[in-house]
Amino acid sequence: MKLWRSAMVRRVHNADGGTKATEQRSNNFIYERYSNSYFGRSTMWPMTGKEIYHIITGKNIDSFPYSLSQFHGISTDSRKINPNQIFIAIKGEKYDGHLFLKNCFAMGIRLVLVDNQSKHYLELSPEEKNMCIAVPNVLASLRQFAEYFRKSFHFPVIGIGGSNGKATTKE
Repeated sequence: MKLWRSAMVRRVHNADGGTKATEQRSNNFIYERYSNSYFGRSTMWPMTGKEIYHIITGKNIDSFPYSLSQFHGISTDSRKINPNQIFIAIKGEKYDGHLFLKNCFAMGIRLVLVDNQSKHYLELSPEEKNMCIAVPNVLASLRQFAEYFRKSFHFPVIGIGGSNGKATTKE
């Protein structure tokens, strides 16, 4: 497997709102990719609260408190999140992300994806609930959000699985 260590990227914005990126790699191999999404933009981040709400729920809503706020990513780890990211409260085998909702709000997080049946969500104040997108299944909604992003890639995506060899392959 050959890895590319250097690339020069040139972006051209098209009339349809998409972007054509051409990468000139060290062996003169040229790779082109196109990006155009539902919202007519050429990159995935930042996104507004309105866009995120629409992707997750399928509904258009103008009265969502953070409709025009810009967000720059997601995190499932409340210890490593920054205020411009969305916190995804996932319930796992050992930890429940909903336990950390109050901590996230104290750190300045403005948008959280939560399970609408979580007792921790139900205990939030009305102001804190306004910062939540409450869904029946957080993991399914996260998958739907990820699927939206994956569909916006117009280039092949390769995954390497298994328990042996991945670390040595990248070296």
